[in-house]
Amino acid sequence: MTREACEEFMFGEGGVVQRIAEEQYGSALEAITSQAHLYPEISKVLSALHISLAAHLGDTPQALHVMEKALAAGIYLPAAVFSEEADPPGYATLFGNPSFEHLKKLHQEAYRGAIDKAAPVLNRIHPITRDNTPPLLIAFHRGLDGLFSVFSQKNPCVAVAPWRHCPWAPCTKKDFVKRP
Repeated sequence: MTREACEEFMFGEGGVVQRIAEEQYGSALEAITSQAHLYPEISKVLSALHISLAAHLGDTPQALHVMEKALAAGIYLPAAVFSEEADPPGYATLFGNPSFEHLKKLHQEAYRGAIDKAAPVLNRIHPITRDNTPPLLIAFHRGLDGLFSVFSQKNPCVAVAPWRHCPWAPCTKKDFVKRP
């Protein structure tokens, strides 16, 4: 489905989130059970809501079945999903149930395992190579005419210059003294 269709299903007029906000839990559960297969891109969210709604409505076997089904499908729910502070309707009716606690533990272990196996995603910002690159940090001392420190991306240095000399403006070498 398209992004717009997912948003309409979840947040549109009469969507799942609106039904939950209006405490129409049975209607929200019916929408999820009948249409969740149409939105695989949000299956994790829908699984968590399905478990929560089924548990709140007293259908513990359905909630536990959805937890098992999610595990089998490789949908692992993190510990935060099952917390006591979860959004309404929550999981309070499941707390203390040995089957729920066991499945919750399996979800958490599988989730941690998946996170540990995932390749790290690092964003690297390449340095700007212009000569007049603005400094990352400027610390002023002794008023406007005193000594101030400049930490630039190119060369860490200390400059003794009045305020009129902006450290990121083109300067001559005599304006800067390299740090020891």
